[in-house]
Amino acid sequence: MPDTVYLHNQVEREEYVLSDYGIIYIGTAYTYRGRPWFYNQFDEGVLHACIHILDNCKTPINERGNAITVCRQVSAKINSQDMDNGVLMGNWGESFPNGTSPLMWTGSRKILQIPFLSVPFLRCMGIPARVVSNFNSAHDNDGNLKTDLYYTEDHMKHPLTTDSIWNFHCWNEVFLSRPDLPFGYGGWQCVDATPQETSDGFYRCGPASVNAVKEGMVCYGFDTPFVYAEVNSNVVYSTINKYNEKQVFKVDTTLVGLCLITKGLGKNNTTGVDITMNYKNVEGSPADIASLEMAKSMGLVAYDQYGTSASNLTLSIFTKPNIIMGEDVNLTLQFSNNTDKDIEFNGTLDGFLVYYTGVDYKQFLNKLEVHTIPATTVFDLDVTVSKETYQNMGYHNILMFQLIGSQEMRDSQI
Repeated sequence: MPDTVYLHNQVEREEYVLSDYGIIYIGTAYTYRGRPWFYNQFDEGVLHACIHILDNCKTPINERGNAITVCRQVSAKINSQDMDNGVLMGNWGESFPNGTSPLMWTGSRKILQIPFLSVPFLRCMGIPARVVSNFNSAHDNDGNLKTDLYYTEDHMKHPLTTDSIWNFHCWNEVFLSRPDLPFGYGGWQCVDATPQETSDGFYRCGPASVNAVKEGMVCYGFDTPFVYAEVNSNVVYSTINKYNEKQVFKVDTTLVGLCLITKGLGKNNTTGVDITMNYKNVEGSPADIASLEMAKSMGLVAYDQYGTSASNLTLSIFTKPNIIMGEDVNLTLQFSNNTDKDIEFNGTLDGFLVYYTGVDYKQFLNKLEVHTIPATTVFDLDVTVSKETYQNMGYHNILMFQLIGSQEMRDSQI
């Protein structure tokens, strides 16, 4: 029987099977940082713990040589969302009764005797594995392969919004041949032990072929549609009026999957390697368009892109790089009038402390912004948010600002 997990490159085998040290990348797409992690897959007791997990999954002995089955089982059993005596319970809040905050862990040995935990299990089983961090990771809650964000007519987030964009999300890649798929879809596969949706009745995800994700082949197992949405979904912004009618006002094709980072080869290599192009094509390229059309033909729900005409007014928010938490935040609000008529903007600048999952924790700013932007001009407005505004509101260290409102031309309503 051929070895379905064999890596030909010796350096890669040493990194992805034998190395017991790794780096997890966290933060944002523009300011991510590495956090050391000790996998400890060769420590005493770890192998016995891995075998116990397989026993607990009731994995038949004759199936334990099937890497696809093992990966699928570990994806389900590392988490305990199914109330199946899994290893860890997912908690994205700030209270950990009878447990330990994930921020306190630096290694896997004591936990075994989350993507971070799957790697030592997989490497202990001889399956090449690595951790990947996806920055601006979409969570497609309803399975339509796009990220829908809804707002009320007074510019607040609508309660019908169930999709979200995480600051970052980590999963594992495993190196497998895929005899169950057509040629070309072996190699690196996504396996996520902390999924937010079920797969065949259990909270698990993968293995999903990275090549299939890139090509929009969302018909291939396992859970390729969900991974496709995580890295390449379009963000569709809509307004819902009092009659529950939806109107798309913006589609962002570049916000999701800004970059995907994994550790470089070599024990002493702390440099993050950008593998974004493994998952997606250059935006707007023929290959990107072909991938999108393929996904549409296999389940991507089309949005009313023709209802989003060229914007009369473009809004942008700029900040200085490397903002220091606990200090004042200096913003520049930019209003670009793309017409030959004056436009009046009426809206708000909102500031939120958010979980890294993109869920609002607490709003600390709601500032009315009313401005008249002369025709064919770009108007910049500097705003300083004082540190007192957001301090002492919890330990969450992610600030999110949004500028949203309505526009009115001097001669007609937009």
